[in-house]
Formats: sequence, C-alpha cells, structure tokens
Amino acid sequence: MKKTKLFSFCNIYIFLWLVYYLQSVVFGRVGTIYSQVIILFLSAVSFYCMVYALMHYKVNPYLKALAVFIALLTVYGLALIVSSQTIYRVSIAVSGYTYLLSLYNSLLPIFPFYVFTRQGQLTRSSLRWWTIFFLVAVLMQYQANQQAALLRAIELPTTLSAMISMAETISADTPFMRVDFYQNEGKAVFGEITFFPAAGLGKFTDEKWDYELGSWLSLSSIKSN
Repeated sequence: MKKTKLFSFCNIYIFLWLVYYLQSVVFGRVGTIYSQVIILFLSAVSFYCMVYALMHYKVNPYLKALAVFIALLTVYGLALIVSSQTIYRVSIAVSGYTYLLSLYNSLLPIFPFYVFTRQGQLTRSSLRWWTIFFLVAVLMQYQANQQAALLRAIELPTTLSAMISMAETISADTPFMRVDFYQNEGKAVFGEITFFPAAGLGKFTDEKWDYELGSWLSLSSIKSN
C-alpha cells in the first residue's frame, strides 16, 4: 500500500478546511482576517484543481457538467459584484462576493479531492483518519454553537447597572464578597451576601478559572497581626 506524506499538499488542504470549519473555536469568533485568508486560499486552490482536472484528466461527463454549471454561476456572481446588487433579501442581503465564496465552498472542493485521489495523495487510509478528525470537529463545533446559543438566550437585566453600583457600595471595605440581586417588575431586589460561596470548597469545572478569578482578588487591604 502506498504511504502518503504527512505534510502533503492534500493533507494541508484538508487541514485548512478543518481549521476554517472550526474558526469560531480556533480564532474565538467567525469572520476574522485569518479565516478570510484561509477561505480565499482554499477557493483559489479548488478553482485551480478544477482547471487542472479538466486539462490533464479524462473526467466523466458529470464533472464536466458541474464545471460548466460553476462557470455559469461564476458569471452571474461577477455580474452581481459589478452591478453592486444583492440577492436573497428575505432576511439578509447577500453580496456577489459572498455568493461566489458560498458557491466555491460548496461545489469546487469536489475537484481537489478528485485530483488528489488520481495523484495518490488521498488514500483510503488517510480518508479514514480525516473522517475521524472531522467527526471530532463536528462535535466541537456543536458544543461551541450550543454555548453561543445559551449566551444569546440569557438577557441581561435592565437594572444591571444599578445592581453593580449597589454591589460595589456594599462590598467597598471587604476584599471578597458576593452580592446577589434579583430583578422583579423592573426593579432591583436585594437577595443575599455571601463571603464564602460553597463554603470555600467549591470546585471549578475548568481549573484555569480558579486561578483567573483568584488573580482578581487583592488582599493588600488586610493587615497581618
């Protein structure tokens, strides 16, 4: 069985797709300059592989028809860019540039995989490993989406600034104090004061936050006997 190189162009191409898919996890948010550079590079490689496949291999009629379809949609996308028009105005406006990227991201990757397979860079063994990596990536992205959806679902109380101001006043002379408030009928209602949450024995699900919150605590105001 032919072994593929770890840092082959095929593996680099697939790895960058993996990074782009996990951009919200890798870069902290979607649409960073890094993810934009990655997707432009991937689109250029995919387009080059389409041209390369049509010129150097005897491709089947389905791939030829797909290439013609992509060419027609590319002309349409370029016309949108030139005319500065947008499409799909149901909820959001999609520019010609976004339309072309979406088109290339969904259809063009077929050709790189075709070329890599013909060149022997993409084998059944490597495809199994990449399948496992992408399954893990799907789970990671799902968890990230769930956390983002949870944060969007939590609405900040309208009296938050008043709560913070009162909490700062109450805890002014104490190194650590947790002051709880509730919002009831548009008013901030005092709940309780806690000096040692969980009796000081609570454990963090991620230990780094124990150190992070601890770094905020200043004991300089306490005088030792």
